[in-house]
Amino acid sequence: MHEPFDENHQLEYARFDPPGSRGDSRLPGHPLIATASDEEALLDFLDGDLQSKDLDEMAPHLWLMATRSGSNISPLHHQRIKGRRILITEDPRLHLVWIDDRIFIRPLPKYLLSYDFWTKFLLLPAANPTNSNAMFTPPASDLRKEALVKAALGLLRSYSFLIRHESDLDVALEFRLLPKNTSFESFCHLSSRFIGITDSEVSPRYCYGELRLTRLNFWSKVFLGRWNYETVHRQYWEYFQQFYAPLLFVFGIFSVILSALQVEMAVESLKSNTPIRDQWPSFWDFARGFSLFSLAFVIVAALGLLALLMRKVVIELLYALTHRRPTHQ
Repeated sequence: MHEPFDENHQLEYARFDPPGSRGDSRLPGHPLIATASDEEALLDFLDGDLQSKDLDEMAPHLWLMATRSGSNISPLHHQRIKGRRILITEDPRLHLVWIDDRIFIRPLPKYLLSYDFWTKFLLLPAANPTNSNAMFTPPASDLRKEALVKAALGLLRSYSFLIRHESDLDVALEFRLLPKNTSFESFCHLSSRFIGITDSEVSPRYCYGELRLTRLNFWSKVFLGRWNYETVHRQYWEYFQQFYAPLLFVFGIFSVILSALQVEMAVESLKSNTPIRDQWPSFWDFARGFSLFSLAFVIVAALGLLALLMRKVVIELLYALTHRRPTHQ
């Protein structure tokens, strides 16, 4: 692995801060994170800041939810053409995930734009050719760094698709996805290698581009064993509103069919003194059975919605009981 950009293309504001009084440099963009005093703490921070482990776990099945292409990402100006609102997220799990008229985008961390950070802390030293045939198990920190590099390269590559024109950079600066002093020329020089990053160099999540949250929420029940990938409905009415349209559609179809059956049975009874059950016994049985089925469906749907409501109430109550603080005596 090598640096994703040349040293002379490093942006000035991404350089390391001068060492403090204790002689330790700070992570660009995160002045409270020391880079030299505690490597494990630094790696823990980077794990949470860069890796989307849920999506990496779901990656073998993401073809069910999206096109397998890391370039399936619309530029920022085209996101607006689609009527999408850009929402900033610091959670790497939500980067390029969209729902309705919203898309979540992770701002590009300043430290990933620092050549010094890549060479001193993220990239592994080149392997010694004399030991290439020896049985060697890399230390755990090297394995963690390798995973972090793949996640970082995937994030950088996604920005080569998000920002393709100067108008895209204007949108990025408006939403502070990049530091405010970034010029289009400097970004083009910086990102000239990003688009050449291959799928084998990025984490599994970045083999895909934009992902629809409704599909992730549906399949997370199967592949993650969780009810939702990310909860976006914080109010009860928002949660139950998503069921109204499909249920009303089904109820409308049933209503039309039941009305047609009722009209047909009424017409046949007027045409003849013979009871319709004796004329069309199969039709009468079907009408009676379908009516009972419709009634049962409505009852089950209503009970299902009630059960969902009770489930949410119980979950909130259990959470409150679990996390309540003891009363001081």
